[in-house]
Amino acid sequence: MRWLVLGYGNPLRGDDRVGHAIAEACTGDDVQTKGVPLLTPELASDLAEADGVVFVDARHGPDAGRVRSEVVVAHPAAATLSHALTPAALLYLAGILYGKWPKARLVTVETSGFRVGAAISAAARRGSADAIAAVRDVLDEWRRAPALD
Repeated sequence: MRWLVLGYGNPLRGDDRVGHAIAEACTGDDVQTKGVPLLTPELASDLAEADGVVFVDARHGPDAGRVRSEVVVAHPAAATLSHALTPAALLYLAGILYGKWPKARLVTVETSGFRVGAAISAAARRGSADAIAAVRDVLDEWRRAPALD
């Protein structure tokens, strides 16, 4: 089994870089991590090589530091091609192009600090610790699940 943790966001915009930091913290023997500014169509091949992918991002909202984890379902309506895709669109693209539909989750940290050049806020740092735990929980759950061939 091979797992991918894909952190995304603009690393120059304060809390928007938390996806990168969380992904880096989750590296392991069977886990590849990657930080990117946007989800682009070129990433479909990375998804196709994985058994599961956890997308990690900052989410704008009033409850700074709150962590959410949700299942990502590939959906054709989400697959409008542009220079930046949603996790659902990228997952759908990986399936259409490569015939591979990996398991997928989206873990987000709610924040509002996206100023250019700003440091990661204290709330986002606290949320990041919870998000790292959430990502690791998802990976552990997937590792325990029987493989479906």
